[in-house]
Amino acid sequence: MIDRKSLKTQESRSSIITKPTTKASYFDKIAISFKNHQDSLTSFTRYNIISRYLMGNSSSNSLHINLNESSLIVAGSILSGTISAVVPPGGNASSIGLSLYLIGKEDVCIRYNHTIRYTDSDGNSQTRTEHKYSYSKRDIVRTVIPLLSTESSSVEFQAGGQYAVPFQVQIPDNVPSSMMHGADGGHCNIVYKLKAEAKGGMFNPKQELPLTIVAKPPSSSPVPNLVTPVSTDIKLCCCIHKGTITIAANVDDTRVGGGEILSVDIGCKNEASADLKNVIATIKQEVRWSSHGHSSYTHQAITQNNFSLTDEMRARSKSQLRQINSDMDSGMRSRGMSDDMYREILAAVRDGSNKVRLLIPFNACSTYQGSLIVVQHYLTIEANTGFGSTNPKIRIPLQIVTPEDQGSPDASTTPSPANATPLSGDLTTIQADTGGGGGFTSYGGDVVDGEGEITIDSFDLPTNIGGPTEYSLPSLLREIKGSMSVQSKLEEMIRDDEWKPVLSALQPQDVVAIIKQVTLEFDQADVTILVASVVDNFTCAYTVTILRSVSDWMRIQFVQKLISVCTDLRENQSLIVNELSDWERVSTELDFADALKDCGGVPLP
Repeated sequence: MIDRKSLKTQESRSSIITKPTTKASYFDKIAISFKNHQDSLTSFTRYNIISRYLMGNSSSNSLHINLNESSLIVAGSILSGTISAVVPPGGNASSIGLSLYLIGKEDVCIRYNHTIRYTDSDGNSQTRTEHKYSYSKRDIVRTVIPLLSTESSSVEFQAGGQYAVPFQVQIPDNVPSSMMHGADGGHCNIVYKLKAEAKGGMFNPKQELPLTIVAKPPSSSPVPNLVTPVSTDIKLCCCIHKGTITIAANVDDTRVGGGEILSVDIGCKNEASADLKNVIATIKQEVRWSSHGHSSYTHQAITQNNFSLTDEMRARSKSQLRQINSDMDSGMRSRGMSDDMYREILAAVRDGSNKVRLLIPFNACSTYQGSLIVVQHYLTIEANTGFGSTNPKIRIPLQIVTPEDQGSPDASTTPSPANATPLSGDLTTIQADTGGGGGFTSYGGDVVDGEGEITIDSFDLPTNIGGPTEYSLPSLLREIKGSMSVQSKLEEMIRDDEWKPVLSALQPQDVVAIIKQVTLEFDQADVTILVASVVDNFTCAYTVTILRSVSDWMRIQFVQKLISVCTDLRENQSLIVNELSDWERVSTELDFADALKDCGGVPLP
C-alpha cells in the first residue's frame, strides 16, 4: 500500500517533482521534458544544438527523409520510411548512389575561462579573462545501409525525376536514452539522427532527421542492496564522546525507473546520549562531462523523504549507557558489533516497520557511463543528531532506467518527426539494392575534438564484417569489449556452437576478466549468472575468486545468486563462508540454508 501522505511530503520537498494534473504516459512526460529543456537553454547553447542536430528536412532540399514512426522511439524498434530524392536537371543520372545512416553519439561542450596576458600601451603587464568553448563527440552507434550503389544499381535515373526509396533500420536493443543537459554555458547531450546521403555525378546532397530514443526497460532481475551497518562515534564539538549510533538499510531493487517508487527500509540502534532530530533519505544526481582536458559538473537532490523516529532512535539515558558499558567491561557483551547485534539490526531492516517511499522524477537523467558523459545516482541516508554533533550517513548507489510500464505515446504531446513537405508530382518508387534494410553496425569509436562532425565515408564499408577468425578467450574479450551490451553479446555467443567450448572451459580468473568488461556494476551479477550457467563445473572456488573482485556493496547479492549454482556447495561451503564478513555471513544464513536443502547439505554451525 502506497503511503499517500508520505508521497505528498516527498513531493513538496523535491526540487524536480511537479504533480501532474492529468494522467500521462512516460512517453508524454519525456516529450514535454525535452521541450521544456530546449526552451530553458541559453541562447548560445540553443543555437549550437539547433544548428547542429535539429535541422530536420527542408522542402527546398533535393533529398528528404520521411519516417513512419513517432520521433519518440524505444530502443530495439524497427524504423521504416522512404527517402525522397529529386535528381537536378543536368545531373549525371546514370551513376547515383544512396546511403542511410543511423548515428547515435555523445556530444559535449564546456565553457571555460582563458587568461590572456598582454602589455598595455604604457608597457605594463596586464591580464584579461575570456570565455572559450571546448567541443568533443564520440560515436555510441553507427549503422550504415547502402541503399543504392553507384556501381551495381540497375535503376535508370532521369534528370529532373522524383524518386522514393523505401528503407528499414533496426535500432540496437541496448542504446541509452536520448539526453539533453546543460550548465554554465555548456551542455552534454546524447543525440540520435537518421542521415541520408546521395553520391554521384553532381548530385551530392545530405539530409538529417533527429530522433528521440528511449532505452529499453531492463529485463534482468532486481539488484538489491542490504547495506552493511555503519557504527558512528557521536562526538559533541569533535571531542566529547556521547556514545555510538548504528544504522543499516535495505533497498529491494536499486534499479528503478523514472516515475516509479523506490522503497527503502532502515534499522537503527542508538546507544548514545544524543537524540536523533530526523533521518532523511535523499536521492541525488551527478552529471559530469569532459572535453579535451576540461570538465563540467552538476549535482542535484532530486527527491527526499523522512523516516519515522522510533524508540530505538531515541537517546539513551545515563543509566542505560552505564549498563551498556558495564556489560562490556564484564564480558557479558562484546565490544563492537556482535552477531546478535547484527541479527537484531537485520530483523529491524527486514520487517518493514520503518520504510520510506521515494518517487523518482520522470525527467531525471538515466544512469549512464560513457567516454565523455557520466551520469550517477545515489541514495543518502543521514541521521541528524543536532548542532555540533556527528551525523551518521550511508550512501547507496542507484541506477535510474526506463520504467517497465511506459504507456503509449499521446499524439497531442509527442512531437511528430520533421518529415519533408510532400514533393509535388508523381514519385517513382525504387527498391533498394539491399532490400531497404541490413547494413553494418559499429559501436563506440574514438573521441573527436572540435565542432566538426565525425566523418566516415558512407560508401566505404569495413572489409572485416564477419565473425572472429579464432575462438579463444582473448578473442571473446575483444568481442564483448566492442559490443553495446556484454550480456546481450554473451547470450549471442552461448547460442553459437563455435563459442561453447570456450565458454564451458572458463576458469575463475577468466570469469573475473569478463565481469570487468561490464561498465555498470548493476549489470555484473546477471552477467556472472549467465556465464556460470555454461561453465562445465562452477565450484565454490569460482565464487570466492569473484567475491574478491567485485565492489563490497555487491558481495551479498553475488553470494545469494551464485551459491545455488555451485556444484560442490555441500562439500565446500566453508570456502565461501570463510571469505565473508560477519555481516555478510549473518545476512546470507537463510540463503545458505535454502541452497543446501536443495542439494542435501547442512549449513555450517
